[in-house]
Amino acid sequence: MYPTMKDIANLAGTSRGTVDRILHDRTGVNSETKKRVMEVIEKVGYRPNWIGKALSKSRKPISIGIILLKKNDPVFQAIYAGASDAIKDFQLANIKPWVFFTESESVDEQLQHLQSLYQQELQGIAISPLNDEKIINKLQTFTDKGIKIVTFNTDIEGIDKICFIGQNLYQSGRLAGFLIGEIISQSPTNILIVSGPEQIWALKQRIEGFIDYLNDSGKPYNIVNTILNITSNEQAYKSVKSILERETIHGIYITARGIGGVCSAIKDSNKQGVKVVCFDTASETIDYIKQGCIDFTITQDPYAQGYTSVKTLVDFLIKGNIPKQKVCHTKLEIICKENLIHIGDSSNG
Repeated sequence: MYPTMKDIANLAGTSRGTVDRILHDRTGVNSETKKRVMEVIEKVGYRPNWIGKALSKSRKPISIGIILLKKNDPVFQAIYAGASDAIKDFQLANIKPWVFFTESESVDEQLQHLQSLYQQELQGIAISPLNDEKIINKLQTFTDKGIKIVTFNTDIEGIDKICFIGQNLYQSGRLAGFLIGEIISQSPTNILIVSGPEQIWALKQRIEGFIDYLNDSGKPYNIVNTILNITSNEQAYKSVKSILERETIHGIYITARGIGGVCSAIKDSNKQGVKVVCFDTASETIDYIKQGCIDFTITQDPYAQGYTSVKTLVDFLIKGNIPKQKVCHTKLEIICKENLIHIGDSSNG
C-alpha cells in the first residue's frame, strides 16, 4: 500500500500537520524533527498526492534548466545537493533537469550555458545570474518564449521572474556591520573589506548593507580599502598581507571567498588581534573559527536555496501556484566558536 501523510507522521513520531508544514517548506519546525521526517519519507518512498493527480492529466516531461556558479565552491555544491534532492522528491512529476555549473564567474560562460538551454524545450529555469546587461537581455528571450525563471543565491534586476530565493543580502550586510561594531573597541575602527567578482549582485548588497549599518550606528570608522574580484585564497593572501604590512587594520569583512587566504595573511603578519566576520560554514571556515581567526560567520542555508528553487518551479508548472512574495528569504544565522556544536562540520552555510 502506498504510504500516506498520516503514515509518515506515525513513523516519525510527530503530527500530520508537522509533516504537511515540512512538505510545503513552512516555518515552525525544528531541524531535528525535519530531518527525522525527511528520513522517513526517503525510506518509505512517499511522494505528495498532487504529483500523481497532475500526471494523470499529462505524461509529458517537465524540462527545467539549472545554472549554478563555480563548481568547486562548497556553497554551490550544497545548493546543487538541495536541487538534486528536490528532483528526486518530485521524480513522479517526470522532471527532466538540464544542469550546468560554471567554472568561474564568467559572463561569456554563463551566456553559453543559457544558449544551450534555450535550444531545449524548457518550461522553467533556475539560475544564479551574473549582473550583466548581456545576461539580462538573454534571460528576457527566455521570458518571451514563455519559460519561467527563478533566481537563487544572487539576483538580477530587469527580468520577469517568479521569485528570488536566497539570503536577505542587504540585511546580512547590516548584521555583519553590527557584529564588527560590537567586537572592536578601537575608535575610529579601521576596516578592510574583501569581496568577490563585481558582477555578483549579492556581494554588492552585502557591502551596501554593511556600510549603511556603520553609518547609521554613528560610530567612527574608516574603510581603509575594499579589495574586489577575489576568487581564491592565493589572491586574498597576497592582497591582504600587503595591506596589513602597511596599514593598521582592526577588522576584516569578507563577503565571499578568500577566507583561508585572509586568515593566513593575518597569521603570517602577526596580526592575530584583527577581528574577522565572513559568510557560510564551509569546512575551511569552521576550522578557522575553531582556531580563533574568524570571530563570526553568517549563514544562508544554500541547501534550502537549491531545494526551494526546484520546488517553486514544479509547483508553478504543475499546479500554477505563484509564490505569495517575489522574494523568499532563507534563514540567516550567526555562527561563532561557542555554538559550533549545533552544526555539522560538513555544513556549508
